[in-house]
Amino acid sequence: MLYQPVLVVHVAAAALLIAGGLLLAASGVGLMTMERGRELQPWAVLALASAPLTVGSGLALFASGGHLAGSAWSFTEGWITISAAWLAVLGVATLVLYRRLWRLGEEIRRLGDEPAPAALRDALCSPVTWAMAHALVFGGVAFIPVMVLKTGFLESALWLVGGSAVGVAVGAVLARRGPRSDLATGAAGG
Repeated sequence: MLYQPVLVVHVAAAALLIAGGLLLAASGVGLMTMERGRELQPWAVLALASAPLTVGSGLALFASGGHLAGSAWSFTEGWITISAAWLAVLGVATLVLYRRLWRLGEEIRRLGDEPAPAALRDALCSPVTWAMAHALVFGGVAFIPVMVLKTGFLESALWLVGGSAVGVAVGAVLARRGPRSDLATGAAGG
């Protein structure tokens, strides 16, 4: 019936979710390395521009997956149940993340050409922020083998939690490196 069109929407939404997560993670490069408000502003805009992409595609993914599960599969299958639960967890984390980024973007807008104060620099380099952003990317990629292999409950949980955990680790490591003013200076001077 509507299986094939909904499946196309589902796969496209998954790709867009990963793309939005990549945009968000990429914005961290500038937000963690630049010093002045005018330098930080485009990166804050990029971070917030990824919000409609990640949130919208996440909702489309959830809705289309629910339709597919109800029409062609069953919530008694591990890959469907665990995926739906993990998508909900990532969705809540994403909303918390974007709320935090919105507040940081407001602070950046008020800076003008001034350098960011230490408290804002610390917030921009927060391992929690970038761990969540990278968990979205790696968790999104982990959905691919779960969907393709139609894994059981335990294997699905291992893939999804494991993928997100790798993202958390990557994001935390990148954030702990902190501001790289040599990178910012090299880009401006080079």
